[in-house]
Amino acid sequence: EKAYDQNLKYYDHYKMFFQNSTTLNNSVTISGNKDKMSFLLSASNNQSNSVFKGNGDYARSNLLSKLSFELAKGLTLTSTTQLVYTKNTLNDQTGRGIFYSLNNTRPFANYDQKDLDGNYGAYFGGAVGVNSYNPNYVNQYSSTLIPSVDVIQNLNLNYKLNRFVELDAKYGLNFNNTNTTYRYEKQQLNQNATYNQYWISNYNPNAAGDGSTTGEIDNYNERTTFQNFIASATVRTDFEKDFKLKIPIKTSTQISYDYRKNVYKRFASYGYSAPNYYPWNASQAGVYKVFSDYVEPFITYGFLVNQRFEYSDIAGLSVGVRSDFSSAFGSGQNAQTFPRGDAYVNLDRFRFWQSSNVSKVITGVKLRAAYGEAGIQPGAFQRFPVLGAANLGTNSVFTFPTSSPNPALQVEISKEREVGLDLSFNILKGEWLRGATLSATYWKRSTDNAIYRVDAAPSTGLGTVVN
Repeated sequence: EKAYDQNLKYYDHYKMFFQNSTTLNNSVTISGNKDKMSFLLSASNNQSNSVFKGNGDYARSNLLSKLSFELAKGLTLTSTTQLVYTKNTLNDQTGRGIFYSLNNTRPFANYDQKDLDGNYGAYFGGAVGVNSYNPNYVNQYSSTLIPSVDVIQNLNLNYKLNRFVELDAKYGLNFNNTNTTYRYEKQQLNQNATYNQYWISNYNPNAAGDGSTTGEIDNYNERTTFQNFIASATVRTDFEKDFKLKIPIKTSTQISYDYRKNVYKRFASYGYSAPNYYPWNASQAGVYKVFSDYVEPFITYGFLVNQRFEYSDIAGLSVGVRSDFSSAFGSGQNAQTFPRGDAYVNLDRFRFWQSSNVSKVITGVKLRAAYGEAGIQPGAFQRFPVLGAANLGTNSVFTFPTSSPNPALQVEISKEREVGLDLSFNILKGEWLRGATLSATYWKRSTDNAIYRVDAAPSTGLGTVVN
């Protein structure tokens, strides 16, 4: 229980690196309507800093507009636009690296100490902890900047032709552009890092023992453009109201067409061996390389038909099927069909239940069951060979992939079966605990044609085969 006052001073590393984190939220919304139009405008901003000292901040701004117009009787056009800007400067995104260092550091290391040049030390030796390092050193010589822009546009055209038929068309565009920059400054003049041969980098081999080749800038640009178009026709009928039949049946028939296109682009480069001055950029690095220039297109489209029947509030049944095509070409390319169905019955709506004494306690009993299938399409290039490109000296060469594609690859299919029971109870007659509900579900899911990379025989010269 006594304070430690021996030769080695005790340092609370949690207290040294943790700080109070502040989150600030601001938002304003304006909405209104007039005649045959309505609008909503909203702007919001969120700012927060890391719980670790010097680790960076996170900010997000959001602008939303929603406009709705009644173009004609039963015809409505709705436009929703969302702009999102995110700025992320967190050096350690999760904080796990800082935690790892602090938990592997003995409490007599003063990580806030600087040398005569005003620099933090990187590594304090094995006595402090073989897996320890100074987070202050990392924050002094590195920085992260990740700005991201999202543009989301949705258009919805809905036409209620009459009380039976409803036509609906939706188009959505989601564009994302993210630029990620990791900087590692030149560390040659840090005496502790040079002595311990401890320098931080991603791709830099730091070949020179004196730290003269340290310093690195990594740039990643990722751009995703996703488009989705859905056209639906729904026909609803009520036998009692529409056909004057004394049969309490309601039906709903849905036919839809779904088209999706996604284009992903990635460009990445690095430069290392920084010059002996500051500021500097990647064009002034001693070594510069583009190591990724990748484009992945993908298109899928399909049809959905679904039919639902409901008999009053006693029971209901629906069956449907979806058939999809995709741009993952190959001999295994065929339309894939996925059936689905569900049913329910409310036992408490039958006379035998309502006339029994148990209905006074158990007021609701619902039995339900469902079955469905869904699929995962093969990747964009998993059904046909793709040659890689590389540099060999001053020449360009092609390379074979270490994982061989499979032209006969089928869609990965998941099947799920489910049964359930919902109960409602009367408990007390007062204001408190008047009722309760209990739900139980049993489900089983299985996967067929699961896509894996299977090890190939060494004599084939391949690493794996997609199967």
